[in-house]
Amino acid sequence: MKWVLPATLYFAISMSNSSYLYESDTTNPYTNIAREEQLLLGVPLDAVILYLWQNERTVVIGRNQCAWSECNVQALKEDNGFLARRLSGGGAVFHDLGNLNFTFLYPKKSEDIARQTRVIAGAVASFGLCPEISGRNDITVDGKKFSGNAYYTQGNRAYHHGTLMLDVNPAALTKYLNVHQEKYRSKGVDSVRARVVNLQELCSDITVRTMKDALINAFETEYQRPVADVLSSWMPEAEMETRRERFSGWDWVYGRPVQCSWSGETRFPWGTLRVELDVDKGIIRDLGIFTDALEVNVYQEMEQKLKGQRFDKNALTEAVHRGMEQNQYADGLQSLLESAF
Repeated sequence: MKWVLPATLYFAISMSNSSYLYESDTTNPYTNIAREEQLLLGVPLDAVILYLWQNERTVVIGRNQCAWSECNVQALKEDNGFLARRLSGGGAVFHDLGNLNFTFLYPKKSEDIARQTRVIAGAVASFGLCPEISGRNDITVDGKKFSGNAYYTQGNRAYHHGTLMLDVNPAALTKYLNVHQEKYRSKGVDSVRARVVNLQELCSDITVRTMKDALINAFETEYQRPVADVLSSWMPEAEMETRRERFSGWDWVYGRPVQCSWSGETRFPWGTLRVELDVDKGIIRDLGIFTDALEVNVYQEMEQKLKGQRFDKNALTEAVHRGMEQNQYADGLQSLLESAF
Protein backbone atom coordinates (compact mmCIF):
# COMPACT_ATOMS: atom_id res chain seq x y z
CA MET A 1 0.00 0.00 0.00
CA LYS A 2 1.35 3.39 -0.98
CA TRP A 3 1.17 6.08 1.66
CA VAL A 4 0.40 9.64 0.54
CA LEU A 5 1.06 12.49 2.93
CA PRO A 6 -1.67 15.11 3.29
CA ALA A 7 -0.70 18.33 1.52
CA THR A 8 -0.61 20.36 4.75
CA LEU A 9 1.66 17.84 6.48
CA TYR A 10 3.95 17.63 3.47
CA PHE A 11 4.19 21.43 3.42
CA ALA A 12 5.12 21.54 7.13
CA ILE A 13 7.80 18.88 6.74
CA SER A 14 9.31 20.50 3.67
CA MET A 15 9.30 23.87 5.43
CA SER A 16 11.22 22.52 8.40
CA ASN A 17 13.92 21.21 6.06
CA SER A 18 14.29 24.28 3.87
CA SER A 19 16.17 27.58 3.97
CA TYR A 20 15.16 30.58 1.91
CA LEU A 21 16.86 33.52 0.25
CA TYR A 22 15.46 36.96 -0.56
CA GLU A 23 17.56 39.62 -2.33
CA SER A 24 15.94 43.04 -2.43
CA ASP A 25 15.74 44.84 -5.76
CA THR A 26 15.30 48.34 -4.28
CA THR A 27 17.47 50.77 -2.29
CA ASN A 28 14.52 52.54 -0.66
CA PRO A 29 14.86 52.04 3.11
CA TYR A 30 11.14 52.15 3.88
CA THR A 31 10.41 49.42 1.35
CA ASN A 32 13.34 47.36 2.61
CA ILE A 33 12.32 47.63 6.27
CA ALA A 34 8.74 46.79 5.27
CA ARG A 35 9.99 43.68 3.48
CA GLU A 36 12.00 42.71 6.54
CA GLU A 37 8.88 42.87 8.71
CA GLN A 38 6.90 40.89 6.14
CA LEU A 39 9.59 38.19 6.07
CA LEU A 40 9.36 38.07 9.85
CA LEU A 41 5.59 37.99 10.31
CA GLY A 42 4.02 37.12 6.96
CA VAL A 43 5.69 33.77 6.27
CA PRO A 44 5.26 30.24 7.68
CA LEU A 45 6.43 29.96 11.28
CA ASP A 46 9.31 27.57 10.53
CA ALA A 47 10.81 29.53 7.63
CA VAL A 48 14.54 30.26 7.99
CA ILE A 49 15.42 33.13 5.67
CA LEU A 50 18.54 35.03 4.64
CA TYR A 51 17.56 38.52 3.46
CA LEU A 52 20.14 40.70 1.67
CA TRP A 53 19.46 44.39 1.02
CA GLN A 54 20.96 47.85 0.53
CA ASN A 55 19.82 51.41 1.24
CA GLU A 56 20.86 54.56 -0.59
CA ARG A 57 22.11 57.46 1.63
CA THR A 58 20.16 56.54 4.76
CA VAL A 59 20.60 56.96 8.48
CA VAL A 60 18.82 54.12 10.31
CA ILE A 61 18.20 54.71 14.00
CA GLY A 62 17.26 52.17 16.65
CA ARG A 63 13.72 51.84 17.88
CA ASN A 64 14.32 53.80 21.08
CA GLN A 65 16.63 56.54 19.85
CA CYS A 66 16.05 60.28 19.58
CA ALA A 67 16.34 61.12 15.89
CA TRP A 68 17.90 64.55 16.40
CA SER A 69 20.56 63.47 18.88
CA GLU A 70 21.78 60.76 16.50
CA CYS A 71 21.50 62.42 13.10
CA ASN A 72 22.01 65.76 11.37
CA VAL A 73 18.43 65.62 10.14
CA GLN A 74 18.56 68.83 8.10
CA ALA A 75 21.79 67.96 6.26
CA LEU A 76 20.37 64.55 5.39
CA LYS A 77 17.18 66.14 4.02
CA GLU A 78 19.11 68.71 2.00
CA ASP A 79 21.13 65.91 0.38
CA ASN A 80 17.93 63.99 -0.48
CA GLY A 81 18.81 61.29 2.02
CA PHE A 82 16.48 59.21 4.16
CA LEU A 83 16.00 58.92 7.90
CA ALA A 84 14.51 55.58 8.91
CA ARG A 85 13.71 53.86 12.21
CA ARG A 86 13.94 50.11 12.48
CA LEU A 87 12.07 47.68 14.73
CA SER A 88 15.16 46.54 16.64
CA GLY A 89 17.06 48.45 19.30
CA GLY A 90 20.70 49.47 19.25
CA GLY A 91 22.52 52.43 17.75
CA ALA A 92 22.36 54.56 14.64
CA VAL A 93 24.08 53.45 11.42
CA PHE A 94 24.69 55.03 8.04
CA HIS A 95 23.89 53.11 4.85
CA ASP A 96 25.00 53.85 1.32
CA LEU A 97 25.60 51.57 -1.64
CA GLY A 98 29.00 50.63 -0.22
CA ASN A 99 27.16 48.91 2.62
CA LEU A 100 25.46 45.50 2.47
CA ASN A 101 22.76 44.61 5.00
CA PHE A 102 21.87 41.09 6.05
CA THR A 103 18.95 39.72 8.07
CA PHE A 104 18.48 36.19 9.39
CA LEU A 105 14.79 35.48 10.11
CA TYR A 106 13.74 32.33 11.93
CA PRO A 107 11.46 30.76 14.57
CA LYS A 108 12.45 32.09 17.99
CA LYS A 109 12.84 28.56 19.36
CA SER A 110 15.72 27.89 16.95
CA GLU A 111 17.59 31.15 17.53
CA ASP A 112 21.34 30.62 17.60
CA ILE A 113 23.28 33.89 17.47
CA ALA A 114 26.62 32.10 17.40
CA ARG A 115 25.55 30.03 14.43
CA GLN A 116 24.26 33.03 12.53
CA THR A 117 27.40 35.00 13.30
CA ARG A 118 29.46 32.09 11.95
CA VAL A 119 27.79 32.62 8.60
CA ILE A 120 29.04 36.23 8.52
CA ALA A 121 32.49 35.31 9.78
CA GLY A 122 32.72 32.43 7.32
CA ALA A 123 31.81 34.66 4.39
CA VAL A 124 34.44 37.22 5.37
CA ALA A 125 37.05 34.55 6.06
CA SER A 126 36.56 33.18 2.54
CA PHE A 127 38.40 36.30 1.31
CA GLY A 128 41.44 35.46 3.42
CA LEU A 129 40.59 37.79 6.32
CA CYS A 130 40.44 36.92 10.02
CA PRO A 131 37.18 38.22 11.53
CA GLU A 132 36.66 38.28 15.30
CA ILE A 133 33.49 38.46 17.36
CA SER A 134 33.57 41.52 19.64
CA GLY A 135 30.98 41.28 22.39
CA ARG A 136 27.42 40.54 21.31
CA ASN A 137 26.92 43.12 18.61
CA ASP A 138 30.12 43.74 16.62
CA ILE A 139 32.41 41.85 14.26
CA THR A 140 35.92 43.19 13.74
CA VAL A 141 39.12 42.68 11.77
CA ASP A 142 42.36 43.80 13.44
CA GLY A 143 40.32 45.52 16.14
CA LYS A 144 38.32 47.63 13.67
CA LYS A 145 34.57 47.22 13.31
CA PHE A 146 33.05 46.35 9.93
CA SER A 147 29.73 44.93 11.13
CA GLY A 148 27.22 45.93 13.79
CA ASN A 149 24.33 43.65 14.74
CA ALA A 150 20.92 43.98 16.39
CA TYR A 151 18.08 41.61 17.29
CA TYR A 152 14.29 41.63 17.43
CA THR A 153 11.59 39.19 18.54
CA GLN A 154 7.85 39.33 17.95
CA GLY A 155 5.69 36.41 19.02
CA ASN A 156 7.22 33.13 17.87
CA ARG A 157 9.45 34.71 15.23
CA ALA A 158 12.72 36.63 15.54
CA TYR A 159 15.47 38.15 13.47
CA HIS A 160 19.15 39.01 13.69
CA HIS A 161 20.31 41.72 11.31
CA GLY A 162 23.34 43.86 10.70
CA THR A 163 25.58 45.80 8.38
CA LEU A 164 28.67 44.92 6.38
CA MET A 165 30.86 47.89 5.52
CA LEU A 166 32.36 47.13 2.14
CA ASP A 167 33.09 50.56 0.67
CA VAL A 168 31.10 53.10 2.71
CA ASN A 169 31.86 56.80 2.18
CA PRO A 170 33.67 57.81 5.41
CA ALA A 171 32.89 61.52 4.95
CA ALA A 172 29.17 60.75 5.07
CA LEU A 173 29.55 58.98 8.41
CA THR A 174 30.82 62.16 10.05
CA LYS A 175 28.46 64.43 8.12
CA TYR A 176 25.21 62.72 9.07
CA LEU A 177 25.86 60.93 12.36
CA ASN A 178 26.08 62.46 15.84
CA VAL A 179 26.95 66.02 14.81
CA HIS A 180 24.53 67.54 17.30
CA GLN A 181 24.93 65.12 20.18
CA GLU A 182 26.52 67.74 22.45
CA LYS A 183 23.35 69.84 22.16
CA TYR A 184 20.95 67.08 23.16
CA ARG A 185 20.10 65.09 26.25
CA SER A 186 18.17 61.98 25.29
CA LYS A 187 16.13 59.66 27.47
CA GLY A 188 16.39 57.04 24.73
CA VAL A 189 19.54 55.18 23.65
CA ASP A 190 22.71 56.98 22.58
CA SER A 191 25.12 55.45 20.08
CA VAL A 192 28.70 54.63 20.94
CA ARG A 193 31.10 54.99 18.02
CA ALA A 194 33.96 52.59 17.39
CA ARG A 195 36.84 52.56 14.94
CA VAL A 196 35.54 51.23 11.65
CA VAL A 197 37.03 49.81 8.47
CA ASN A 198 35.79 49.09 4.96
CA LEU A 199 36.45 45.47 4.01
CA GLN A 200 37.41 46.51 0.49
CA GLU A 201 40.43 48.28 2.00
CA LEU A 202 41.60 44.90 3.26
CA CYS A 203 40.73 42.85 0.17
CA SER A 204 40.09 44.35 -3.26
CA ASP A 205 38.19 41.22 -4.35
CA ILE A 206 35.31 42.15 -2.07
CA THR A 207 32.35 43.72 -3.89
CA VAL A 208 28.65 43.71 -3.12
CA ARG A 209 28.12 40.80 -5.51
CA THR A 210 31.06 38.70 -4.33
CA MET A 211 30.08 39.26 -0.70
CA LYS A 212 26.46 38.27 -1.42
CA ASP A 213 27.70 35.06 -3.03
CA ALA A 214 30.00 34.37 -0.09
CA LEU A 215 27.14 34.88 2.39
CA ILE A 216 24.84 32.56 0.47
CA ASN A 217 27.54 29.87 0.32
CA ALA A 218 28.31 30.23 4.03
CA PHE A 219 24.59 30.13 4.86
CA GLU A 220 24.12 26.89 2.90
CA THR A 221 27.22 25.38 4.49
CA GLU A 222 26.20 26.27 8.05
CA TYR A 223 22.61 25.06 7.65
CA GLN A 224 23.65 22.09 5.50
CA ARG A 225 21.04 22.58 2.82
CA PRO A 226 20.64 24.65 -0.38
CA VAL A 227 18.54 27.79 -0.31
CA ALA A 228 15.27 28.21 -2.18
CA ASP A 229 13.77 31.51 -3.27
CA VAL A 230 11.16 33.10 -1.01
CA LEU A 231 7.69 32.44 -2.45
CA SER A 232 6.05 35.45 -4.09
CA SER A 233 2.81 34.57 -2.30
CA TRP A 234 4.54 35.45 0.99
CA MET A 235 5.07 39.04 -0.22
CA PRO A 236 1.61 40.36 -1.24
CA GLU A 237 1.79 43.89 -2.69
CA ALA A 238 -1.13 45.32 -0.72
CA GLU A 239 0.28 44.20 2.60
CA MET A 240 3.75 45.40 1.64
CA GLU A 241 2.44 48.87 0.78
CA THR A 242 0.66 49.16 4.12
CA ARG A 243 3.87 48.33 5.94
CA ARG A 244 5.91 50.73 3.78
CA GLU A 245 3.54 53.61 4.48
CA ARG A 246 3.82 53.01 8.22
CA PHE A 247 7.63 52.89 8.23
CA SER A 248 7.90 56.04 6.08
CA GLY A 249 5.37 58.03 8.12
CA TRP A 250 6.34 60.93 10.38
CA ASP A 251 4.75 59.27 13.41
CA TRP A 252 7.04 56.24 13.13
CA VAL A 253 10.27 58.02 12.15
CA TYR A 254 10.04 61.02 14.49
CA GLY A 255 7.05 60.47 16.75
CA ARG A 256 8.04 57.29 18.54
CA PRO A 257 7.69 57.52 22.34
CA VAL A 258 11.22 58.83 22.83
CA GLN A 259 11.90 61.96 24.87
CA CYS A 260 14.85 64.27 24.36
CA SER A 261 15.70 67.85 25.13
CA TRP A 262 17.55 70.50 23.15
CA SER A 263 19.11 73.77 24.24
CA GLY A 264 20.84 76.50 22.30
CA GLU A 265 22.23 79.94 23.05
CA THR A 266 23.43 82.79 20.82
CA ARG A 267 24.67 86.32 21.40
CA PHE A 268 23.11 89.00 19.18
CA PRO A 269 23.84 92.77 19.03
CA TRP A 270 20.70 93.37 21.06
CA GLY A 271 21.42 90.71 23.72
CA THR A 272 21.72 87.00 24.50
CA LEU A 273 19.00 84.53 23.54
CA ARG A 274 18.68 81.03 24.97
CA VAL A 275 16.04 78.42 24.13
CA GLU A 276 15.40 75.12 25.91
CA LEU A 277 12.99 72.59 24.40
CA ASP A 278 11.50 69.40 25.80
CA VAL A 279 10.57 67.13 22.88
CA ASP A 280 8.42 64.04 23.37
CA LYS A 281 7.25 61.82 20.49
CA GLY A 282 8.53 64.47 18.08
CA ILE A 283 6.34 67.23 19.58
CA ILE A 284 7.48 70.22 21.66
CA ARG A 285 5.78 69.58 25.01
CA ASP A 286 7.47 72.35 27.00
CA LEU A 287 10.01 75.09 26.43
CA GLY A 288 11.63 78.16 27.86
CA ILE A 289 12.88 81.26 26.02
CA PHE A 290 15.37 83.37 28.00
CA THR A 291 16.92 86.69 27.02
CA ASP A 292 18.53 89.78 28.47
CA ALA A 293 17.01 91.95 25.74
CA LEU A 294 15.61 95.27 26.92
CA GLU A 295 12.09 94.39 25.76
CA VAL A 296 10.93 92.21 28.63
CA ASN A 297 7.93 90.45 27.10
CA VAL A 298 9.15 90.09 23.53
CA TYR A 299 8.96 86.25 23.57
CA GLN A 300 6.22 85.69 26.13
CA GLU A 301 3.50 84.79 23.64
CA MET A 302 5.85 82.70 21.49
CA GLU A 303 6.42 80.20 24.29
CA GLN A 304 2.75 79.25 24.16
CA LYS A 305 2.62 79.29 20.37
CA LEU A 306 5.57 76.93 20.03
CA LYS A 307 4.12 74.37 22.43
CA GLY A 308 2.52 71.50 20.53
CA GLN A 309 4.50 72.18 17.35
CA ARG A 310 6.34 69.41 15.57
CA PHE A 311 10.08 69.54 16.12
CA ASP A 312 10.69 70.29 12.46
CA LYS A 313 12.63 73.17 10.91
CA ASN A 314 9.89 74.29 8.52
CA ALA A 315 7.14 73.99 11.14
CA LEU A 316 9.05 76.12 13.66
CA THR A 317 9.99 78.74 11.07
CA GLU A 318 6.35 79.07 10.06
CA ALA A 319 5.27 79.33 13.71
CA VAL A 320 7.67 82.22 14.33
CA HIS A 321 6.46 84.01 11.19
CA ARG A 322 2.85 83.63 12.25
CA GLY A 323 3.39 84.46 15.90
CA MET A 324 5.72 87.46 15.91
CA GLU A 325 6.20 90.79 14.25
CA GLN A 326 9.06 90.40 11.82
CA ASN A 327 11.92 92.22 13.49
CA GLN A 328 15.38 91.53 14.94
CA TYR A 329 13.92 89.46 17.78
CA ALA A 330 11.97 87.23 15.43
CA ASP A 331 15.02 86.84 13.20
CA GLY A 332 17.12 85.91 16.22
CA LEU A 333 14.65 83.31 17.46
CA GLN A 334 14.29 81.81 14.00
CA SER A 335 18.04 81.51 13.45
CA LEU A 336 18.57 79.92 16.87
CA LEU A 337 15.79 77.37 16.31
CA GLU A 338 17.18 76.56 12.88
CA SER A 339 20.54 75.75 14.48
CA ALA A 340 18.88 72.75 16.11
CA PHE A 341 18.75 71.08 12.73
